[in-house]
This record gives sequence, structure tokens and C-alpha cells, in this order.
Amino acid sequence: MPTTESYTGANCTGSSGDTNRVLTLSNTRTTIGNGLIVIVANNALHPTTDFTVSHKSASSTITFVNSLWNDQNITVIYNVAGAEQGTAGASGIIPLDTQAINNEIDYFGSTVTIRAVTDDSYSKWGDPTESTSDNSNVKAMVQVLSQEDNLVKEGIFQNGDKVFWFKGNQGNISRGNRIQHSSKWYEITRVVEHTTADITYALEAQTKKV
Repeated sequence: MPTTESYTGANCTGSSGDTNRVLTLSNTRTTIGNGLIVIVANNALHPTTDFTVSHKSASSTITFVNSLWNDQNITVIYNVAGAEQGTAGASGIIPLDTQAINNEIDYFGSTVTIRAVTDDSYSKWGDPTESTSDNSNVKAMVQVLSQEDNLVKEGIFQNGDKVFWFKGNQGNISRGNRIQHSSKWYEITRVVEHTTADITYALEAQTKKV
């Protein structure tokens, strides 16, 4: 079973608003990188871009790359190596509990609409037309990209574009489909499947504002 730890920015080193603040976890066995999720102020963070982890046999540490304020809530979900919390697979790594991830998305996530887009006909001028189908009231963790994010620094995305994190079994998360959040539409340009032990526990949809 995964472990969930909850903190605020006040539990980290440094002062409110500082960068590179460090949070110490209470793990008693080495944390596993594949599957570790960090949520700050209801936003799922990207490894390396937003935080780094020192995986230790006890008291692993997380360093927050960007500014972190004392009143921001922090949730960390992780598994540990070995069989202390359950039966490990052949690799010695315990599969991440996808239900725990789903619960976090349901509890902390924002409500969005997913629009499936299909180009299935042509106008009399030969231009493609599209049909759409909407699925409302879907929950997702939302990350608003800023100038500090590598995706923006590399010129792939712009300040204000968004990354949405969905449950691993969420349908219609594919390139070309659209997501509505806060009355604005975003087009999915890339989907990253996050897996552990051959189980997809989260879908990361990188989007651009339409």
C-alpha cells in the first residue's frame, strides 16, 4: 500500500516564498522514484522541473525548485522498496495503489470537460469538418505553466498553457482532443502515460490554449 503524507510549506526549510526549500519525509524504508507524486496547492508537480528527491532508507527529502509559501498545502504519495507494506513483485518494487491516486484526484482535482474531436466529413469546398462529443464533470489535477517551467523555457509551450493529470483509466485523453477548464479551452498536444508494474496510474495531458 502507498503512504500519503500531508504537510504545509511551513514544514519546509527556508522562508515563505523562497526557492529550493526542503521537505523531510517520515519514511522508514527507501522511497521509490517511479510512482512518487507531489501535490502543492492542488497542483501536481513535475519531477526535476518542479522538485527533486533524495531517496533515502529513512527520511527522504524533497527539494522544491520554485517558490513555496508557508500556507500552501503539500501532499506526497509514495511507495517504498521491499515487502514491508505488502507483497513485492519480481523487481522488489510494490505496485502503486491506483485507487489511492484516484482518490487524490477526486478529492483535490478540478472539474473539467473533455471534448473528443473527430474529423469525419468534408464541406462542399473540400475542407474537413469535425464532430465533437463532450464528457463533463471529469476530475483532473491542473498545473498552470509559467516562465520557470522547462516546457515554456524550451519554447514548446507558452506561459499560461496547462498540464492536466487524469486517472490512468480516463477515456479520450489523446492528441487533438480538447479540455475545458475555467471557461477556457485547451488542445491536447502530447500525452504521457505514467506507469509502474505495467499499470498506468496517471495520464498527463500537456495542452495549449485554443
